[in-house]
Order: sequence, then C-alpha cells, then structure tokens
Amino acid sequence: MDHRRSRSGGSSRGAATDTASRSSNAARFLLLCALCALLTGAYAWFTLAPSADRTGGSGLPPVTGSLDAAPVPPDPVSPATLAPGSTAELAPAPVPSGQATAGAGRLVAGAGATPATPAASARTAGAADADTSREDATAAERLPDAGEPAPTERLPRFARPESEEHAAPALRRRFLVRHTGLDRSHGFLAVETELPGQRTREATPLMCHRLHFAAGRGSCLVVERDFFTTYTAVLFDPDFRPRHRVPLNGIPSRTRVSPDGRHAAITVFVSGHSYADSLFSTESSIVDTDTGALVVANMEELPVTRDGEPFHSLDFNFWGVTFSVDGDRFFATLGTGGVMYLVEGSLADRAMRVVTDGIECPALSPDETRVAFKKRMPGSARAHWRPHVLDLETLEETALAEDRSVDDQVEWLDDDSILYALPKETGSPIADVWVLPADGSGRPEIFLEQASSPTVLRSGASVATITTEG
Repeated sequence: MDHRRSRSGGSSRGAATDTASRSSNAARFLLLCALCALLTGAYAWFTLAPSADRTGGSGLPPVTGSLDAAPVPPDPVSPATLAPGSTAELAPAPVPSGQATAGAGRLVAGAGATPATPAASARTAGAADADTSREDATAAERLPDAGEPAPTERLPRFARPESEEHAAPALRRRFLVRHTGLDRSHGFLAVETELPGQRTREATPLMCHRLHFAAGRGSCLVVERDFFTTYTAVLFDPDFRPRHRVPLNGIPSRTRVSPDGRHAAITVFVSGHSYADSLFSTESSIVDTDTGALVVANMEELPVTRDGEPFHSLDFNFWGVTFSVDGDRFFATLGTGGVMYLVEGSLADRAMRVVTDGIECPALSPDETRVAFKKRMPGSARAHWRPHVLDLETLEETALAEDRSVDDQVEWLDDDSILYALPKETGSPIADVWVLPADGSGRPEIFLEQASSPTVLRSGASVATITTEG
C-alpha cells in the first residue's frame, strides 16, 4: 500500500514537473515573439518613418512641363550678379492641381505635382477617404497638401564669359538625372535645363535608383523599401506618367532605352550587390516599352558564338546593354570564367557573337563607331575600373584621363565627350556627374552637381537643343 502511494506520489511530482517545463517553454516562446515584434517594429520605424530631419527640409521645385515641350526660359538674370561660384535662388514653380493615380503606389502623381516628401505624408494621409485602398493610400501619403507652396532650393547658376553672353545663337540642353542632394528630393528623377548663363533643376514625381530615357520613353528602376523591399521597373512617358510596371527579381543595376524608344534593357543583381563581388550573378532582360511585355526574359536564353563556333557555359552573366539607333542591334558584356567579353547581338535574329574581351558596361557612341567602357585594372587589391574607348572597326583601345575608379555605365554627351557619376567620397550618398574627353586628352571636370545616372535628351543622333537669341 505504501509502495503504491509512493509510486502515485512520484507520478504526481513528474506531472507537475512536466507542467512547469511546458509553462517555462511557453513563457520563453512568448518572450521570443515579443522580441521579434519589437525588432520588426523598429525595422518598420527606421524604414518608413519620416526622414525630413535627416535630409533637410528643402527640395527642388516641381517639374511643370513635358519632355516633349521646349524648356521655358526663366526671368532674365543680370550677368553682373552671377560671378563664378555664386548662387541665385530659384522662385517656386506653380503647382497645378493633381491627384494621385490609383494603383501606381508612391510613384505616380498628377501632372506637375510636387515631389513626394516624407514630411508631408502625415498631413495627406489624414485627408484620405476611409475606404481608400492600400496602394492609393501609399500614393496619397507621398504627396503634400495641394495648397502647400513648392519647396525651393538654392542651385548654382554659372556665369559665362562676356563674349559668350553676346554670342548668338545660344544653345539650351536638357538632361535627366537622379538627384542626390541631401534634401526632400533626394533620389527623385529630375530635369536639368542648361540655359544661357544658368542651369535649373526640377523634380518629377518618380523616384529612381537608375534611369534612362529616349524618344519619348523612359525606364525608371525603383527600390521600394516598405515592410518588405521590392524592385520594379517603371516605364514612363514624356509627362512622367507610368505606362507599365515590370517586377524585377533582384537589386537594380543598369538600364538603357534604345534610341528609337522601342526597347528598354534592364539588369539586376540576382545574387551579390556589386560588380566587385567575386560571386555576383546578374539577370538582364529586354522589354517592349509600348506593351511592357518581355522581348527577352533573360539574355542567357540567346545563343552566343565565338569565332564562328557555339559558345556556352553555365556561369554566363550579361549586363551593360547598349542599343544601336535602329533599336535592334545591341552590345553588352558577357562575363564567364573571370573574363569579360563584348558581345554584339540582334533582337530580330535572337543571337549574339563575341567581338573582343576585356570590356565591361559598354556605351555606344552617337555616331556608332565606338563604345566607351570601364576596364578593370590589374595590380589593385580592390576592384579599380578606368574608363576606355574602343574603336569598333580597328578594336583599338584608348585609355581616358581618369585615374579614379569609375564603376558606371557612361553616357555620351556628344561624339567627343562622355558623362559618368562618382560619389563625393567613398560611401557618400551624394554624387556628381563628371565630363571627360573621349580621345584620352584633357582632364575630368564636374558637369552636373549632386546628380547621378545622367541621360542626355537627344533629337535623332544629336543632343536635343533649342536655339534662342542672346
């Protein structure tokens, strides 16, 4: 009898121990869940909280016209007031009334709307209807109040020598850039207009990681850092209205629109995040800008020949696509086995051939006789690229007068000069666009301040210019 009681007592103590153990495990699980919730909330706050205090309260004036329209000359500025290095304040541009476009997320605003700003998000979100969809609410949060005056920023205006001031005709040029100034317009696509004696810059409603534009069609690669980070290519028109959204499978790297506007090439990092990584993997696709459909889902699908023989390897990577004026012929980089090849292809033939090696991120010149590219230089512990130009007929390379490492797909300013972006210092979010002669002479000079991903707006094969008196 006592033996049975002893066993019964032992069972009770064992059950109590099991219950206490389960309770302890449940408490630890709840504590772990609370910690995960805290970390998730902290991540969301740092990702989505207004950042105006970190970037400053000013911003660019909003764009007021279309890329199809000629740039409007500003009020005359006396040359005497524009000594080299001086600044003049831009007047706020008028903001036409406009509403966020449904379904376009934070990218789309009515024509001429002020660029999205985190500081204005709380005010606008409160004005949204209760039944507004999540996408519409996101777009609304990115727009300031309709009655809020457009922010202004002091931008440099460059004086010209007196002989140039009286020269006629004067030329005006326009460029698209990603604005990199630390203000509320940081990261937005902006229109830079070069006018006699000064330059102006206006922000669009599109925020782009990389961008390009030609013949009325643009490609804007977007990194949307909401609760989950997503990547999208937005194909837009001259009024900066998105026409199509193409989901991307990785971190945006390069994009180019063909000179005829029919196609856009897009490169993303599927693994890795830099061309300096030894194990990076890319995916390059080509889309129809009118329909948003994939013309080439992955360039690895296209056959390649080298010296007339089939050429294939499992480690093929393609990037840095550049188009001929006909929109069919293109050049790109093929990386395999640690060697970078220049390939030439045809969308109609759906095939490519190796031209030569040692070429990365080619950019075809307006006269289509050369490609500018970056060349990895030996003897450096860290990746170091120097810009070069290749003559397509002779395959002769010319090293350009730039000693800094240029990890960019350059843009041709004209047949004689190239543009490229460099950060002000390693790791800085601020970059400038530099100009450099394409024949190996001269030296680099800053061309556009606080900008990256430059695009020259062209007419045919030349820079889009407008003649004005004075």
